[in-house]
Amino acid sequence: MKVFISYSRHDADLGKAVYNYLDGTGHEVFIDKEKIGGGSDWNNVIKEHISNCDIFVVIVTPSSILRDQVKKEVD
Repeated sequence: MKVFISYSRHDADLGKAVYNYLDGTGHEVFIDKEKIGGGSDWNNVIKEHISNCDIFVVIVTPSSILRDQVKKEVD
């Protein structure tokens, strides 16, 4: 399964923990800090992975509900 993780950078440790767990269970997991290389078109890469994921995970925290990027990814 292809999994996309949406999270706030304020919750990077939690995002990384979820990534490590899902990756360890054999899923193909996308999280920005692990999968977007330098010089990449950040927004296009994110849109592509959201469009192609089987599971979209949103890490909901007080910080993430305030982040515009998380809102864009959910939309």
